[in-house]
Amino acid sequence: MIEFQTVWGWQPALYLFLGGVGAGAFITAAVLYLIDPAKNKKLAFISSLASIACLAVGLLLLLTELTSPLRGLMVWQSFSNFGSLMAIGAWLLMATMIVIFANAVILSGKIAKVAEEKATLVCRVLSIVGIVCAAGVAVYTGVLLMLADGIPFWGTALLPCLFTVSALDTGLALTMILFQWLRKDEEAHRTSRIMEIAVLILVAVEAIIVFAFMSTMLAGGEVSTVGNDTATLAAASSAQLLVSGDLSGWFWILFVGIGLAVPFAAALASIAMGEKASAKWASIGGAVCALAGGCALRFLVLLAGTHADYITDAVSRLLY
Repeated sequence: MIEFQTVWGWQPALYLFLGGVGAGAFITAAVLYLIDPAKNKKLAFISSLASIACLAVGLLLLLTELTSPLRGLMVWQSFSNFGSLMAIGAWLLMATMIVIFANAVILSGKIAKVAEEKATLVCRVLSIVGIVCAAGVAVYTGVLLMLADGIPFWGTALLPCLFTVSALDTGLALTMILFQWLRKDEEAHRTSRIMEIAVLILVAVEAIIVFAFMSTMLAGGEVSTVGNDTATLAAASSAQLLVSGDLSGWFWILFVGIGLAVPFAAALASIAMGEKASAKWASIGGAVCALAGGCALRFLVLLAGTHADYITDAVSRLLY
């Protein structure tokens, strides 16, 4: 009987989820702002605040898993560890939060002496820089697991790809909920249509990557990187847990069904309904399901691993 690990706390999984959502939400809102600064200014501001909240809460959850959380707060100061993945990730996260915060401050319009045209230009620049930084954070959540020692199921470049696309998908979902909450009339129909089309594309890409990921792992993983029969069997066993084992119900229903199929169908329905009021609720329903599926994905990937608490171990190696 194949057993999945149960030592992981819920904090690391939520860190991976919230880090991805925060990064994806800012990327989505920043792109919409670049397309139409006048109409999407308020959405960009609210999404920036939501993004910062997600990143900050996710970081605090991760720190609670450390033996010395206060020392973990200082990891970004490890300038002597230029080869440390954790230090690089901390610098990247810090830079992203600073850029997003600066963007939010200017978007708020609280700086009275900044002219509207100049503020728009600065926000455009910050949006572009923030997109690059946030994309790095999204990729980093997958790279952190990919480079963990001794877990063949995670040892593939497909995992960062999957987590990155999922980050964009869930970040788009959060932005879509905020958008539907903020919109007051049908003048924002064009923005809504853009986001619905993006949902269709992202869900399709995510489904393709999930299929490739599971197929690779069921075949024994990337054996060239793990190098022995035990690792090959471990990768296949982990994938089997999700596809047809004890975790298969959660995988197929919560992630594939609710997290991918429902948002895809909701986006199609919203596009078909056009400017009808029901389209708004279809978008919100699909977005909520996308967030639930994205969260489930992180928990399932971690549960299917054969060892426990590798993020904590990686942080501890840096600090001690």
